[in-house]
Amino acid sequence: MTSTGREQLLEGLRGQAVRIPDLRPIFSGWAGAYGGNISPHWKELVGVVDEKLQRCVKSSAIWYTSSDHGGEHSLFANEAKLARLKAADFALFASSWWPQAGIEELRILTFLAIWLFTWDDEIDEPTGFCTDDFKAAQAYRLETMNFIEHCLGLGTSSVHPVATNPIIESFRVIGERFYVTYNHGES
Repeated sequence: MTSTGREQLLEGLRGQAVRIPDLRPIFSGWAGAYGGNISPHWKELVGVVDEKLQRCVKSSAIWYTSSDHGGEHSLFANEAKLARLKAADFALFASSWWPQAGIEELRILTFLAIWLFTWDDEIDEPTGFCTDDFKAAQAYRLETMNFIEHCLGLGTSSVHPVATNPIIESFRVIGERFYVTYNHGES
């Protein structure tokens, strides 16, 4: 749908009452939250996630306020964004999707979910550093692919790269865990 089509649809709905039915019955057989099955590690994971997000705030604030990146544009550099990320409850998200996972696996899966959401937001959120800069977005994608390739042990270089962006760098703990867990044919 084009931007004009989207705007027309929104204008047609403006002022209208929209009833969204209860969607929970669709998920009644699902093992996750609506099926009443949440990982017993959920509460323990909340503190781990909050600590991870807080650490990201500190590293991102330094990176995003440097003159090379046009000032403070971080997903993490402002406290309001951090509060919204904490409110998203990534611990509950992961505990609902993977209720049978052990705590270490659940921690890595939660970090992966955080990483996927925050990585993408750098490109398509108004506060993302490369939202309006296609060249920067392409460089961000390329650096990400190279970094992930190395973390998964698929690269040819023996040099351990350090990502220039803290969000890309935060994949390291995920990639290292995947590297020791899966063999080359599974990665």
